[in-house]
Amino acid sequence: MKNLIKKLFEFFNYRIINKKKVDRFNLENTLAFLIKKIDTKKFIFFDIGADVGTFSIFFDKILKKNNINNFEFHLFEPNQASYNELKNKFQKPNYLINNFALGATIETKDFYNMKDSVMSSFIKIDKRFEEQYSSNETKVEKIKIITLDKYIQENNIQGIDFLKIDTQCYNEKVLKGGANSLRDNIVKIIYSEIMLGKTYVESESFYNMEAYLKDNYSFFGIDVGDQNKNIQVVSKNISKELQLDLIYTCNKYFKF
Repeated sequence: MKNLIKKLFEFFNYRIINKKKVDRFNLENTLAFLIKKIDTKKFIFFDIGADVGTFSIFFDKILKKNNINNFEFHLFEPNQASYNELKNKFQKPNYLINNFALGATIETKDFYNMKDSVMSSFIKIDKRFEEQYSSNETKVEKIKIITLDKYIQENNIQGIDFLKIDTQCYNEKVLKGGANSLRDNIVKIIYSEIMLGKTYVESESFYNMEAYLKDNYSFFGIDVGDQNKNIQVVSKNISKELQLDLIYTCNKYFKF
């Protein structure tokens, strides 16, 4: 009977999926699997490129769902409007909200604020995508940048259990600015965006990302997003942006 129903669906170009099996390997359960392996008194989470806190809220729920209630969040967001929203949203002593950016060096740099804040970046939108994002009014402002290494040193942070980076084509620069901390195994899990396409005038590569990670970290997996879960090959044929999220684990703490 099951085979008959399956064939009937296939005849109409539909496919039956085992939801339990799919959910087992979704992002929430994958991250829960990893954080359960961390032995720490206080869980330290960094959200670099926090925007309006969507991922922080998501991760907060994962921690609480897994009975991890002693935690501290460090959020970084240079966009003033998004920062103000974060301050209103997270009025808790264990949420530290920073209105500056992290990058490769200590400097002040032009930041392109987009109407759609999630697209804001230190990198300009590529001309081929200007029409697509023409509704986005761009406001340029000078933003303070420090390095991850400096922030860790100044705040006497002994370890980061989870480091999330989503900085719209500035992710490699964030890793470069944390090279010493990565070398010293300060960070246990890294969840970083990588932009392989040409949404911006610059693009990123696995090669450049691995330059800061290959010695002490192992590649664990790729998050291609919910919209791509039924697609076997994620490519520029689907999305010119080709934006993915990579998961790396520190070899000192994880053995797979």
